[in-house]
Amino acid sequence: MKPKHLCWLFVATLLIWFLPWQAKKIYPSIFGSAYVQWGSVIISAPLLALGMFLSIHALFSNPDKRRVSGWTCIAFIALFSHVIGYYCIIVPLYSRASDSIDTLSDITLMPQLIRKLHEEKTEEKRKIFAKCIYLFSGVSVPYQSEESTYIIYQPTEKDNESWMKRQQTEEKIKDTKAIMNWQISQLRYITTLYIGSFFITFFVGILILIYKNKKSEP
Repeated sequence: MKPKHLCWLFVATLLIWFLPWQAKKIYPSIFGSAYVQWGSVIISAPLLALGMFLSIHALFSNPDKRRVSGWTCIAFIALFSHVIGYYCIIVPLYSRASDSIDTLSDITLMPQLIRKLHEEKTEEKRKIFAKCIYLFSGVSVPYQSEESTYIIYQPTEKDNESWMKRQQTEEKIKDTKAIMNWQISQLRYITTLYIGSFFITFFVGILILIYKNKKSEP
């Protein structure tokens, strides 16, 4: 392929990858759809790999125009490195953020509250920890009175409202985490597609060059 055509191929690849990604910020209803975003990836991934292979081949097979081919080659490699680097950075960041978002189950906090409920010396403080346990778990637990009898904590209306708000917050956190996990899986597929296109294109391209060389031999 001529260096001029390689330049146009680079521009087309850059626009197909970049424009839908940026345009969805302005027109999310159109460019934010899965068809547009995935269409951009499915088209730009093989074009990017093909452009790299053809530019590298032109760099060594066309010495007269090596300067233009060299710049085109650098442009394709830089774009590929940027794309792969972006996804390789964003996926771990999303994974770390998803791991940090946990439901409000308080696995480590509940045992501490229960222990404090039994360790406190006064009824008033034991009642406070019984209230905390209810606010965190929605369960009314008994606490020891001054007469050494056990009283089941009776939540107030405000306690019930706090518990309901907590439940709603839990649901929102679960939904957020589910969305982030889905995005992580999509980003991994995209990264695999770009890397897979690179290896497949270079493997097939090298086989074609070997075949042509053998065919041209006398």
